[in-house]
Amino acid sequence: MGGPGMTVDQRIEQLERDLAEAIERQAATSQVLEAIGHSEAELDSVFETVLRQAVRLCRADAGLIYVLDGGAYRVAVAIGGSPEYRDYVRSVPIVAGLGTLVGRVGRERRTVQIRDVLADRDYRMHRARELGGFRTIFGVPMLEGDRVIGVITLWREQVAPFDARTIELVTTFAAQGAIAIGNVELLLALRRRER
Repeated sequence: MGGPGMTVDQRIEQLERDLAEAIERQAATSQVLEAIGHSEAELDSVFETVLRQAVRLCRADAGLIYVLDGGAYRVAVAIGGSPEYRDYVRSVPIVAGLGTLVGRVGRERRTVQIRDVLADRDYRMHRARELGGFRTIFGVPMLEGDRVIGVITLWREQVAPFDARTIELVTTFAAQGAIAIGNVELLLALRRRER
């Protein structure tokens, strides 16, 4: 029982930590689903719940949710970072491409992690990095079929890559966010039809 070099007591402690973490993640997922169930046409409250849980559970310094609006992604919710940083990112629409994390996620339709933005020669959001002070960032697509309708991003001020468990959790949140967007679009379409 246990990994190489671990005593039985150490292995038990590790299993207890893993169980506590799994319970915490399950509770967070339940909160997100509850927010979706009560949202009606209020995406902001769902997104805020999703992002708060993601930032907290993933031990991130900040997070953002971008939503596709026309041909560009725009910030819907931002948590963490300075007010100047949040104002700046809200003012910059992002299109698919290599120069930004959100652009890469939108272009590649998959999770993207940049271990250190200072070492990434294609990364171009220098002003956001200066204002936010981040080093490691990752983004997860909110997918509707094969179309990226939004992106959840998290960042850390230190070079500290997000692990597979964290990425899996945020992927679950992204799927829930996509469901919320779909629900709101359906509700609005039904309301237009009733008029």
